[in-house]
Amino acid sequence: MTTADRIGLVISGGPPPWCPANRPRERQTVPYTRFSHRDNETMQISSIHSTYARRRIFVLVLILATVAWPSRALDASAAIPWTSAATLHHLPRSTHGSLTISADGVQFQTEKAPPIYWSFIDIRNVDLTNSQVLAIVTYQNQRWHLKHWHLPGDRRFVFHLTTAMPPEVAAKLVGLVGKPAINGVPFPEASTFAVLPARHMTRTGGSNGTLRFRDAGIDYVVENGKDSRTWRWTDIQTIAHPEPYRLRIGAYLEEFDLELKKPLPDEIFDRLWDLIYGRGLNITQFEGERNARIQ
Repeated sequence: MTTADRIGLVISGGPPPWCPANRPRERQTVPYTRFSHRDNETMQISSIHSTYARRRIFVLVLILATVAWPSRALDASAAIPWTSAATLHHLPRSTHGSLTISADGVQFQTEKAPPIYWSFIDIRNVDLTNSQVLAIVTYQNQRWHLKHWHLPGDRRFVFHLTTAMPPEVAAKLVGLVGKPAINGVPFPEASTFAVLPARHMTRTGGSNGTLRFRDAGIDYVVENGKDSRTWRWTDIQTIAHPEPYRLRIGAYLEEFDLELKKPLPDEIFDRLWDLIYGRGLNITQFEGERNARIQ
């Protein structure tokens, strides 16, 4: 297009006669295809099959995603390393820092002093009364804070955590230490084979909660979490059921006397007995004993 043509386009307000926009448009025809009633039914059936196929694919993807993404209750391996701001209480003052639980041990880091590190083999037991108070008992002797005099007993390091410890981290820490522990952070969504309402009787009163019997141990869950407990079978030394509405759990580090609000069925107590005292035992009944009768 020359300069004169552009000027004429601006003056006339429209395109010049030779512009393709002024040419008559050719009518485009779409070929018509006649479908029979049978073809229409075939298309509908094919559409339904396609819809069902898409749904099957969606369900399969959902199942694979569920398997690939473990539930919160089972994913304890992803719980650590875990870090929280913490305060180490010791006389005559307290020290602020950060507490880290990793796969190798426990470390307390401060800004001024060198970090304190404990490997799991150097930890005698863990006392986690609630989710924000952690006590680590070591094999070190206690020291008098004025002089280097040793007092009887093992040294305890008590931390107040700013962030509440999740149940996954608590279970992982107790499992890595391996020794008897006090764990007051049960996992409320763990599967159970029996549940009973109960009351923990103490000298100062007590608490109301729920006893949850699991294949891996026993939980006592309180709504406010202050008096909750979770015991592995390795944490329990004895169990007693002296009365229909009473259950006594004798752990290695503490004893819980529970008043049951419903009677404990005999088959449940027999199962608890086998899980506590029959671990690792190959107890089989001989054929003669199975058929023997008391005369």
